[in-house]
Amino acid sequence: MKGSSRLAFTVWSWSSLLLVAGHAADFTALGTFASPNRLSEAAAVSADGQTVVGRSMTENGFSAFRWTSSEGIQPLGSLMENGASEANSVSADGSLIVGQSDSSISGGIEAFQWSQGTGLSGLGALPDGQVELSRAFGVSGDGGTIVGGSNTSAFRWTEAEGLVDLGDVPGGGTGTTATAVSFDGGAIVGFGRSAESGLFNEAFHWTTEGGFTLLGFLDSEGDTKDSAALAANRDGSVVVGRSSLFEGFSLVSSEAFRWTEAQGMQGLGHLSEAQSISTAQAVSGNGERIVGESQTAEGRQAFLWTEEAGMRSLSDALRDEFGLADGTLEGWTLESATGISDDGFTVVGFGRNPQGHREAFLALLTPHPGDADADGDVDLADFNLLKANFGSSQPRFTQGEVTGDGQVDLNDFGLLKNNFGFSSEAVAVPEPASLALAVCGLFLLALRARTRRLS
Repeated sequence: MKGSSRLAFTVWSWSSLLLVAGHAADFTALGTFASPNRLSEAAAVSADGQTVVGRSMTENGFSAFRWTSSEGIQPLGSLMENGASEANSVSADGSLIVGQSDSSISGGIEAFQWSQGTGLSGLGALPDGQVELSRAFGVSGDGGTIVGGSNTSAFRWTEAEGLVDLGDVPGGGTGTTATAVSFDGGAIVGFGRSAESGLFNEAFHWTTEGGFTLLGFLDSEGDTKDSAALAANRDGSVVVGRSSLFEGFSLVSSEAFRWTEAQGMQGLGHLSEAQSISTAQAVSGNGERIVGESQTAEGRQAFLWTEEAGMRSLSDALRDEFGLADGTLEGWTLESATGISDDGFTVVGFGRNPQGHREAFLALLTPHPGDADADGDVDLADFNLLKANFGSSQPRFTQGEVTGDGQVDLNDFGLLKNNFGFSSEAVAVPEPASLALAVCGLFLLALRARTRRLS
């Protein structure tokens, strides 16, 4: 046996003895504040998947909350004593949270930003002459731009400029609302009255360079149409929301959509065609995973959508695709998925718990052990991710850190090796020689890293 072959065989055999456990799908109930009405709803999750925000009922009404695995559910307070508040969005690292709170301004409700160091601070409102009112619905990943609605106008807030009115949709009536913003603050989405929507709304995409772009409707033939953009991916190139038809002011149907400049608005379907109501509420950083809710005969249900698998209920996906342990969701009805992390692995929302109360949840949609690129296969592409990030600090799952121990090392290789060849579909497995060469490369990297530490 040649030296290189013996080396590969030695590492291959040794790795079989590693006792490593891969990531697994998981489900966490986030709790509620103590009150007669034990109720909580998650509205968003940070891009890194570590911080969840939303609202939970207290004796004084809803209170904005922040949840982390280390601290649990924590109230953010209010801009006025014993006032209500709600958190709607959070920056990428969880350090800045935005929403709205009872306030002493004339309209009674004011947009806020919250940070650990300063607590809640109000953003004010656009001048109206009659009433002052504002709500913050989105914050950029870098925390520098906040968007929302004030009186009848969408706004964009920055530290340098304060509240800036985005104005009305060209050719339309009065009324716009901004709902979400890209990571760098350059793209904003929302809805407003357009010439085609009349008294209803049309989804828009706004950029600092190009201003408003109207996104249209799924059904161009209907007399009374409405659409709303509710979220955007990391760079603002993928927009999701809902498009609806009305008879008079009665809702006939509503369908979740995904919009890109190249493909326009595309419908995502429904969990139940008989109900014909669905809404997309959040999208992953690359625009490939979308979550929301859809009406069924049993009531509304949270959904997960991908281009490959289409729309399916989140609870079914957790059990059937991601291997959530049997019985984990017993007694639960997942009603709405409202947020998703940048990598698409963490989903938050709310549902009915076994006690019948509405409660916020966090679900981990972790791929099959070893499937670092989450494409349904454990193959050389996953190995190459692991190899490229071998020895890196604070890596993510998508960088080859598949064991969850915070390092890309030979434990990750052992898990990948033990699952190598897995496929969600029937595909060819690479020849053993190809993998042996890859094994050698990783082992040499490990030796090199060890040599550098000793030198």
